[in-house]
Amino acid sequence: QDALELNTEALAFRQRVLPFDHPHIAIAMGNLASTYAGLGRHQEALELEIKVLAFRKRVLPSDHPDIAISMGNLGSTYSDLGRHEDALR
Repeated sequence: QDALELNTEALAFRQRVLPFDHPHIAIAMGNLASTYAGLGRHQEALELEIKVLAFRKRVLPSDHPDIAISMGNLGSTYSDLGRHEDALR
């Protein structure tokens, strides 16, 4: 639970002090999604990972490796939810 609180605060902090499209915001969002997944809160992780991927596609070059990382994380969460067909997309 401490990890959840800290990652939530870290995201809020970055959103407050960084420009709205700064890539470090996506890092904080990804960290929070990972914490949700670690707590077994896979649906919340999924919702956030979808946002992380969309954010990164919007602010990073289309060939940036962080986009592939987000795609892999999203696929893993789909698998965790038993949505294996979605994970393959």
